[in-house]
Amino acid sequence: DPPVGVPAEPGLDEALGTTMRRNPDLLRVRALGKNGQIDVEVTDVGASVTDVVTAAARHDGQVYGSNVQLADDETATAQIVIKLPPRQVDAVIAEIAALGALISQVQSTDDVTDRVTDIDTRIVTSLQSVARVQLLLAEAKNLGEVVQLEAELTTRQTLLEELLAQQRNLGQQTALATLTVLLHAADAEE
Repeated sequence: DPPVGVPAEPGLDEALGTTMRRNPDLLRVRALGKNGQIDVEVTDVGASVTDVVTAAARHDGQVYGSNVQLADDETATAQIVIKLPPRQVDAVIAEIAALGALISQVQSTDDVTDRVTDIDTRIVTSLQSVARVQLLLAEAKNLGEVVQLEAELTTRQTLLEELLAQQRNLGQQTALATLTVLLHAADAEE
């Protein structure tokens, strides 16, 4: 039975199957890296830093870097870099914005789907290449062949390791959003 609201049409399943075979990326989930920055004016930068760290932890986030200047209450500033699940970014921004006066907010999303697909494809090809050289090495007849094939195997394994590292980095880029929080002391006159 077709879903509610979708009329049954002869040949629809076949047409959809053909479309999917010709355009397999239509079903691919997009790989998105999310980044943001929020600038908030607060009355107490030191206390607000603690509040930001607590908010991050409450939303499965971690502090990845900070620069806190508290020498003078009137000029105190803090920059805190948080990594957290992308679905938690809006909630954390709302909590942090509530600490004072929101000065600015910027968010961006980087679609890395094509890079992920490219790396995945290159890894499969590289694995096959390494396997072929390993087979040739197993069948090598003399020392010259062994030395040449071992050098080639090392080169191909190095390329594979580089691709796997790129794959891990892209995975981290999409698994965690980066939020930079800027805190500034509010003017005493306000």
